[in-house]
Amino acid sequence: MKLAAYAGWNYTYITGSWPTLMQLLMDGEIDMLSDVSFTEERAEKILFPDLPMGTEEYMVFIAPKNHEITADDYSTLNGKRIGVNKGSIQADYFRKWAARHQIEAELVELSCTEPESVEMLNAGSLDAYVTPNAFVEPEQLVPVCKVGSDDFYFAVTGSRDDLLRDLNTAMSRIQDENPYYNQRMFEKHVQRYGSNAFLTTAEEAWVSSHDVIRVGYQDNYLAFCAKDPETGELTGALKDYLEHASTCIKDTQLTFQPVAYPTAAAAFDAFANHEVDCVFPANFSSYDGETQNMLITTSLMSTDVYAVVRQSDKLNIIFLCLYNSPSHIDTAPASVRRSECR
Repeated sequence: MKLAAYAGWNYTYITGSWPTLMQLLMDGEIDMLSDVSFTEERAEKILFPDLPMGTEEYMVFIAPKNHEITADDYSTLNGKRIGVNKGSIQADYFRKWAARHQIEAELVELSCTEPESVEMLNAGSLDAYVTPNAFVEPEQLVPVCKVGSDDFYFAVTGSRDDLLRDLNTAMSRIQDENPYYNQRMFEKHVQRYGSNAFLTTAEEAWVSSHDVIRVGYQDNYLAFCAKDPETGELTGALKDYLEHASTCIKDTQLTFQPVAYPTAAAAFDAFANHEVDCVFPANFSSYDGETQNMLITTSLMSTDVYAVVRQSDKLNIIFLCLYNSPSHIDTAPASVRRSECR
């Protein structure tokens, strides 16, 4: 849609399996195809623009009920039937990856659609399936490992040099105006596996040996967390987060036991004494965690922090806003620069 707005195109979608569409492009029966990786062999038959439309990751997926293949041990792929789209670059990536890891598996090249391939995997006709992570939902399949990544392009049929010129001009304008356009498209449409929806074998073993996950938290720290004075139960944002986390794993339910402490320091003392398994909140950098022998998760939530100024002193807020900008710090009075450093 964005390209058409810049190039003045009228277009029609043609649907089909990826191998079928690639052959139609080669034969000149369609004008353009998205999500095509560059190879020298393909470049002899079809036209590639100067800029990619994005980057994709190629993953090995298994069915949720498959407990034979694990991410902890790649050798569990030995002797298995691995599906991959016929004529796709994923097949080459998997072969190279398998050679590096000394994996011997049967590669099955498929000409069907992605949903049909997923059905074959869930039915047991395939043991694993290699495909870009954009094509399956997190609850359908379990990612085992990444075998490679590559830029992908719009490809143009070999007889349409005019179309290639339009494409190059439009893509250049789009990315000049927004250098992060491809990344935004990736986050919106492609990225599916920021976190696995299924536990690994090692995680399953840890959870099975822990009836509950003990979470130490700082009391009286709303809106983040506090112990309700009437019920004694956890309240605040942490309560909502733990309720979501308890059911977000597809193959198990997690049980959390919140434990309140009067201060964050007291919660961390309990953590050091193995009285709790984790602590919230922890406003640590990665370096802080390293020096204190703690693992820091990705952030659970974030807030804005403001300076509050009396209405009678409202001119001060103009001063603070002016000199809060990094471009003004060097020109601020020494007292302000010292405050910035503190």
